[in-house]
Amino acid sequence: NLPDAEGEGLFRFETKGPWWELLDGLGVALVVSREYEHYLLTLGGDGGRPWQSVLGIPHPSGLYWDAPRRELIASSTRTPNQLFFLRPADEKDYRREVVPSDLMPPDATLFVPSRSILLPGTLYIHDLVLLGEQIHVTATGHNFLARIPERGGWERVWWPACVDGLGCADPFHHGVKRL
Repeated sequence: NLPDAEGEGLFRFETKGPWWELLDGLGVALVVSREYEHYLLTLGGDGGRPWQSVLGIPHPSGLYWDAPRRELIASSTRTPNQLFFLRPADEKDYRREVVPSDLMPPDATLFVPSRSILLPGTLYIHDLVLLGEQIHVTATGHNFLARIPERGGWERVWWPACVDGLGCADPFHHGVKRL
């Protein structure tokens, strides 16, 4: 558990069975987005010992691990909407003091932010996925799926057929139907 100011654990947990050993044996960590608590929580097991890491992000929702690029992509649903790109810290980050010098390298993966993309808050993005090499998000505030180019911005690429039949000049600004 991560300690709070009084030394108590902030994130208490109960497990059944060899949960931490399973994560350790698979060589993976589990990342959980806690939208209304405003953080990403990473959980893992090192030799069966649990560890937790927290990163504060406003309203995180969608998560995607891009294995070929070794990037964790997280969407943040607030004005402005953001896509955060995090990568595993390496020895160079410690040498260049990207990571504080008094922080001992953990026995687990430490993620560091590497870049972000800002998007209009009205898109109200939640879920994200890579289709091929391109990031796509649900633009829930406008009833469509958007492609997000590497340099930012967005392009409407799909929407439900019922949006076409709403009978208004710009159905994408009509928050009647939600994806």
